[in-house]
Amino acid sequence: MFEVLPESAHEKKKKEKWIYFPINLVIDFSIFIGSNLPSWLRSFFVSAASVMANGLLRPIVRVVDANLAVAFPEKSERERRELRKQNIRYMIEFGLDYMVLLRHPEQLKKRVIIPELPDAICAKDQPSMWCLPHLGNFEVLLYMLSFLDKKIAAVAAASKNAHFNKIMMGSRTRFGLKILPVAGAGVACIRTLKNAFTVGMLIDQNISPKHAGVFAPFFGLPATTSVMPATLARKMNVPFYTGACIRNAEGKFELLLKPLPKKLSEYGSDYEITVAILKANEDMIRQYPEQYIWMYQRWKYLPGNAPEWLAKKYPYYSSHDKYECDEKLFLKNERS
Repeated sequence: MFEVLPESAHEKKKKEKWIYFPINLVIDFSIFIGSNLPSWLRSFFVSAASVMANGLLRPIVRVVDANLAVAFPEKSERERRELRKQNIRYMIEFGLDYMVLLRHPEQLKKRVIIPELPDAICAKDQPSMWCLPHLGNFEVLLYMLSFLDKKIAAVAAASKNAHFNKIMMGSRTRFGLKILPVAGAGVACIRTLKNAFTVGMLIDQNISPKHAGVFAPFFGLPATTSVMPATLARKMNVPFYTGACIRNAEGKFELLLKPLPKKLSEYGSDYEITVAILKANEDMIRQYPEQYIWMYQRWKYLPGNAPEWLAKKYPYYSSHDKYECDEKLFLKNERS
């Protein structure tokens, strides 16, 4: 019998290089074409790509439709279908704007409204925390903040594709952003805040209870999320905001930045702050629902102790998990 030897790290890296080679060619070609489209052709391309995406990308369309049904049960099926079309169109435009940002950032400058920060955080040496949903264009946000006299850092995960990761991280650090890796993010955030940075992080992601996630209400359904932003905010006692870089009706990018309804010291626990953050994020998403990433499986974890009537409200992709949820959330949902 032949002994199967384990694959070495070098062999694995070499194998991945060949696997990603055709993908990287497509990425580079797409960035070149997408960043150089004239305005008239870009408009035609977005319209055509939107129609094709709605017709051909059925798995993505199914996730978007399921999420919109959770978030907007009061809307008719026709209204949600129209919102989905607007959302997919926006995501295509998001991609094109990102391609322009990668190669011709000066072309986007005229579409960026330089923000005026609140007095509490306008000083250069004033640290603060921003907790953002996947709303608007967070890549343009980094470019926008490069015009301010502030030190900016953000928690960001690396891509498995080394080539794309180099492109993505390169564009972010190019505008002065300090990248904080996900592993050990808590300690890195504390150190960075002490050095007077503004630290941003995305909160609307599935963090299982196994990794210190908690169930908190999001659009009426318990969804897993991280309490780390709340824990850090209370520990460091720095100004805390929720926000997003949205595209307005004129096609320009502007910053939405709002403090929580109460001072951090007035909340009874990290969990209460987390609930307030998600509620603030939800309110912003409701203002600009077409600019949110609805293709993400946000309600992936279905509480193991969820009653049948509540389980039926979850999207088709939700997995009935072993993690249990505080039953008080069920009561609130039942009353609603």
